[in-house]
Amino acid sequence: MKSKNYYIFLLVLLPCLVSGQTFLNTEKPSLSPSPGGPVITVDGFQYTTFLTGERFYNYIIDVELSPSVRVELQAFYSRFGVKERIRMPLFLKARLSKNLNFLLGPEWELDVNREIPERKPRLSINTGIEYEREDGLYIRAIYNYQINDSQIGPRGDIGASNMFSLSSGIKF
Repeated sequence: MKSKNYYIFLLVLLPCLVSGQTFLNTEKPSLSPSPGGPVITVDGFQYTTFLTGERFYNYIIDVELSPSVRVELQAFYSRFGVKERIRMPLFLKARLSKNLNFLLGPEWELDVNREIPERKPRLSINTGIEYEREDGLYIRAIYNYQINDSQIGPRGDIGASNMFSLSSGIKF
């Protein structure tokens, strides 16, 4: 029952899950708590719930601490068929040059509806680089290294899952 608490905690932590539609097709809301202080940007999107209940939510909270240092918290929730998963990576982004960033930070992942009774979250560390142009195009390469012995997958049958990912996109 303890793992149910993780799920409830994340739903409370991410109020965007209740009103995620408000972030679609709008300007990114941002605020600065004090003049000259950090700038906080919240962004996200979700896919329409499909006929069989598939869902996907993605939210990002970005805090600019200085022109060369940012902290980015991402939250992903996905439900496809019988698999339901929550992932939360936290990145410290350090600017190496005008367009190049170094990324480092922990990641927490939970299989919500595993068939085995113990639902231990997967903990890992991410490191990588990101090239971001002024027009919003970016490419990101990240290595994810699992640091605990959590078995993921619906039956807990997937062992350590270190991985390399390469992604690209456009930030509007």
